[in-house]
Amino acid sequence: MVVSIKTMTVSLCLTVTLLSHICAAEKELPDGIEVTSGAMFRANPARNGVFQKTGISSEPSEKWKVTLPGPIKSSPVVHDQVLYIGAHDGFYALDAETGEKKWAYPVKGGVFSSACVVNDIVLFQAQSVLYAVDRESGKKKWTRSAKKPDENNFISPAVVYGHVFTSIGRDVVAVDLKKGKLIYRVEKLRPSYFASLAFSQNEYYVASETFWGYGYAVDYETGKHNWKTNGPFESGADTWFCTTPAVMEDGSVIYNNTRGVYKYHSDKGIRDNPFPRYRLWGKKLLKEKVEDNEYRIHNSPSAWKNTVYVGRYSGKFAALNGETGDVIWMNTYPKPIQSDSSISAKNGLIYFGCKDGLVRALHTKDGSEAWSFTADGEVFSSPWVDDGALYVASINGTVYALSE
Repeated sequence: MVVSIKTMTVSLCLTVTLLSHICAAEKELPDGIEVTSGAMFRANPARNGVFQKTGISSEPSEKWKVTLPGPIKSSPVVHDQVLYIGAHDGFYALDAETGEKKWAYPVKGGVFSSACVVNDIVLFQAQSVLYAVDRESGKKKWTRSAKKPDENNFISPAVVYGHVFTSIGRDVVAVDLKKGKLIYRVEKLRPSYFASLAFSQNEYYVASETFWGYGYAVDYETGKHNWKTNGPFESGADTWFCTTPAVMEDGSVIYNNTRGVYKYHSDKGIRDNPFPRYRLWGKKLLKEKVEDNEYRIHNSPSAWKNTVYVGRYSGKFAALNGETGDVIWMNTYPKPIQSDSSISAKNGLIYFGCKDGLVRALHTKDGSEAWSFTADGEVFSSPWVDDGALYVASINGTVYALSE
């Protein structure tokens, strides 16, 4: 069932932290809603992984480290000197300067989702429930459960146009920010457990596992499907959309799936030809043929200055030309790359973690290594970039604050 949003309006220019470069013309906010500041997974609603922060340029040192009940697969989100992260027994708020625990919200089964912080609310989800808790106290404000509960997932909510968008259970939903009231539900898209929604100016994108993988474009206001990629075919979108897509500055959407990297655009792609519908280019980055049909978690793409950066389960990490898909440079590491990469726009470095326990910093220009840091276990979570700091967590439950 799809219900229209009649009052879904807001300025996409409200805050650089929340909405980055996907600015649209200013519109009126919904009654009683004022979005003034915040932070979210992958830096912004475009989910492009680009942080307008200085990050760390040289070999880092540990500012502090804190061990929480592991494993940790959530990614840290930092806002107003507080770090928010999910752990094996619930959700935590830590002082970003000292690592001291401010509050904890227990959740049976743990939290893999990453936070979205808006005004006085922290949003996260687990076990098919969307939670909204008070940013200062950690006390519950409201919750919304899925219509049909499903297993835990890694999906992180976002606030765009003054409302909350996410998928819980197997449905995509838009809900009211203040009380969690359902605005509409989009059924039968079957979003991937590992894919948060990515947002362009007029629509958002769902990485689906329906029939082995489609990418859906959904209208903000109505929740109706604008278009979808072609299905699981050798010449098309290929199989198993696993992770969060990224939206480029021109509005194109990038998927890093089982067989390679693919770029689509609502207005520029091929519409009528089913193979490859809406696609601008595709680049296969396979280690070997057998990888074609294996369900692998590849990292979410990052996009900056018309370049796409992707990590692969095979250990490859590549920079691709945003216009053509051609490889600019590519490194190969001994272990899989499952951590989503993060870019510092101020120093031109890209950061990601690997299954070998290393957090690596590469120069975006040529892929050369600037530094590496050894954690106490494999790194699944995506690094958070701040001014003069980097926050990351290991699978063993250790949260690190690194400084220059």
